[in-house]
Amino acid sequence: MIRNAVGAIIFQGTDFLLVHKVKISSLSSGNEDIKGEWNFPKGGVEREDNSL
Repeated sequence: MIRNAVGAIIFQGTDFLLVHKVKISSLSSGNEDIKGEWNFPKGGVEREDNSL
């Protein structure tokens, strides 16, 4: 499956904006150390979106 998406590299000088994403299972008790991943902001583009 191919999904249309857009991402951004946002920076000011030598600083970059990253997003920390964590997927939490409904079976989780909330006490575990859940590892996530750091990434640049991005998201899906829907057919009805007029512009990026």
